[in-house]
Amino acid sequence: NYVTDGIWLGKWISEQKKKHKSGKLSAEQVRRLETLGIDWDADIQSKIWEEHLERIRAISDKNVVGNTSEETQKLNAWLRVQRKNYKEGKLSADRISKLQSAGIVLDSFNDAWETGFAYAKSYYETHGNLNVPANYVDKTGYALGSWISRNRSSAKSRNMTETQKKRLDGIGMVWDPEDERWESMYKSAEVYFSEHGNLDVPTVYKTPDGHSLKEWLRTQRESRLSGKLSPERTERLNKIGIDWLSPTARCWETYFSACEKHYKTYGNLEIGAAYIDKNGLHIGRWLQKQRNNKKKLKTDGENGNQVKRLESIGIVWKEQNSDGISGVADCNAKLKDRLSSYAI
Repeated sequence: NYVTDGIWLGKWISEQKKKHKSGKLSAEQVRRLETLGIDWDADIQSKIWEEHLERIRAISDKNVVGNTSEETQKLNAWLRVQRKNYKEGKLSADRISKLQSAGIVLDSFNDAWETGFAYAKSYYETHGNLNVPANYVDKTGYALGSWISRNRSSAKSRNMTETQKKRLDGIGMVWDPEDERWESMYKSAEVYFSEHGNLDVPTVYKTPDGHSLKEWLRTQRESRLSGKLSPERTERLNKIGIDWLSPTARCWETYFSACEKHYKTYGNLEIGAAYIDKNGLHIGRWLQKQRNNKKKLKTDGENGNQVKRLESIGIVWKEQNSDGISGVADCNAKLKDRLSSYAI
């Protein structure tokens, strides 16, 4: 349809090609046209089609919905036409083969998937990950969070093709967000252990992405205590020196062990509140605290049944002084008896 100076040049050239094909052009006419560079085999529309295909081949993602540039939007419009022609049976077998070899999905059923993938790829290129919140909607109104969630479900129920899975893997798809977060936190714990030789993490310590490693370790202890931590994860945490007791429970256990050792050595726990063992532990004061807080002691938890364990090493719930007087009331009663013996 090219026109110049009122002459339909495009139409005229097409007519010359037809005449050449049917042998109706003279040798001189053929020679003169060839000196002008005419391509007898070229089909303008086919050439344009091939040019579009080559531009598509140069793009890693075969659907460009997520890209807002004018060029890619034109290519996306061209792709929609090809899919429409395919659906209506208007696409030649040769063109179908060329499109499919370029990685283009022609099935209209998968068109919506390709659209979602384009938005997911755009998100990945912007944020460096696919940790997309379930309720995330991009600025164009596309519900990418829902699309990601549906694909996780599809993969779990095995309703996703291997090609789709590989393409999503290629842009950092997070198939299990909780598992991804666990692995990330474990890596941080592993780094801390390699640097400090333990997992005695301060409360203020944060991972590179701003999470509390101490809180995460507490959660792992609770999960193990409730039987929710897998043997595989338990073993991995053991390898980096996790203490399955919380700092509070570990402190209690340390003092209990010291009292237990004293009991096995002397056969009792008849010690004053000021008593300090040879390791410098104020076990007398600690025992007094256990007596005062007996009602608050736990019957289950990280330290087991604290009351029964203390009783197993001979704790006397009413603290006695060196004269065998139990408690303030008994002390006053004894003192009153002694004074009365001096009465006249």
